[in-house]
Amino acid sequence: MDFEKLGLKIGIAMQLQREGDARRYVVRLIGIEPRHGVIVTPPRDRDGKTLFLREGQNVIVRFAMLNSVMAFETKVLEDKVKPYPHVHLAIPKEIESIEVRRAARIETDMQVTVINETTESAPIVARLADLSPIGARVESQKELAEKGNLLSLSFTVKIAHYEYTLTIRGTVVAAGAVDETNTGQPYYLGVQFHPPDEEDAAPLYAYVYQELLAELNFI
Repeated sequence: MDFEKLGLKIGIAMQLQREGDARRYVVRLIGIEPRHGVIVTPPRDRDGKTLFLREGQNVIVRFAMLNSVMAFETKVLEDKVKPYPHVHLAIPKEIESIEVRRAARIETDMQVTVINETTESAPIVARLADLSPIGARVESQKELAEKGNLLSLSFTVKIAHYEYTLTIRGTVVAAGAVDETNTGQPYYLGVQFHPPDEEDAAPLYAYVYQELLAELNFI
């Protein structure tokens, strides 16, 4: 697979991992020169400090595209600070790809704030039990909604070292009582997401893919 034929959009978020470092840093694609290299923003630590890469250093780059997650190994050609910080990476010789179904779900155990927009309820904290790019399962101590209600779900995901708070609207497509649960949340809702805006869609997909890849030992 030729890198330049992927049709990547400038600004796409990627994860960069340095050789010998388990941490992954979010960078963004700045440009591609098919015969020479890939240009990305420099990695930054949790405090926002730029991390410099040495020439010849091996790195792994991962990114999501359509319904696949891509990964490639490459080398640092140059780490430049002028006229702005940017990193030149060698064009990869090969790219690995794993297809991820759009409806693929991951199990979660995170807090979610639910607002029933149909009944104009106050925000209620519940448990997000599973998550996919197109929907989620919410468990709660009391009944929050009924089938057909419009909900607003707010929750925080961690991608690499960064946290993103997402707010996504969706319609309740299933509601009922959990037969057996050890979570103390006896009621559940199946929520089908409405198409999120770009600001929320990118981290939602990235988080689901990240967790799926971790399950597959791909990262």
